[in-house]
Amino acid sequence: MTENTADIDDNGDGFTLNPDLPVLPAFPVSQRDGAAGGRRMACFMNAYLLRVQRHLGVEPWKEERALALYNDAVRQYDSLSDAESKRLMKRLRSRASRQAKALFGRAVAAPRYQVEGSAGLGKTSSFVAAYKKSPALWSKRIFYFCPTISLGREFVAALNANAPQGMPNAKIVTGRTYADDHQNAPCRRAAIVKGAQGKVGSVYKSFCNDGDGNKCPFFETCTYIEDRKDSSPGIRVMPHANLVIAQAGDLEPIPPI
Repeated sequence: MTENTADIDDNGDGFTLNPDLPVLPAFPVSQRDGAAGGRRMACFMNAYLLRVQRHLGVEPWKEERALALYNDAVRQYDSLSDAESKRLMKRLRSRASRQAKALFGRAVAAPRYQVEGSAGLGKTSSFVAAYKKSPALWSKRIFYFCPTISLGREFVAALNANAPQGMPNAKIVTGRTYADDHQNAPCRRAAIVKGAQGKVGSVYKSFCNDGDGNKCPFFETCTYIEDRKDSSPGIRVMPHANLVIAQAGDLEPIPPI
């Protein structure tokens, strides 16, 4: 860096700009090369999914512990009303949660990380490889959100390629009117529905099921409806838009895991 010879006050506000100082990024810059970064990413993703598995084991333990505490406690009473029983169980669930925190430590909280890295670092491929080596997660239903349908389709193809025996296939879940070169719209009345979007209060109640006995003639075999009611294990891949699009109450996707 050259020696500074002058400071510049561009707008007369008393603050000077030094033209020779480099503009630093707002986050730490790794000094690893691409290969080392990829290995580090693979190690991180394996560790992350192991933490997820430990966390998923905590909730069943807490429920079993609360039930054991409840069965011991009720022996002290001749009888309990429904309200008293619920209050007792609530207290014992809190006690079981405290015991779980002491026993399992940070595994009690769901692990959350944000990874910032350039394209080609191996974020997606590391997850795919780690998931294929995590059979404990294959019985779970997992939602995976990505920027676009095309990226989601690439991710699904990578997951399903050479999948180990017993691993459920991942699948893409799109909007009711979405169509491209690879698929037709899930809704068989997509053209009509697309024209009405934004003009009706609820597309679902207007075209799918109004809740008063009037249903679309294709409702029972509709791919769009089936995808959202599907409770089988596996990874469901959806675009980011699904995170903010409201759904009718009885069309909310069954929660993951």
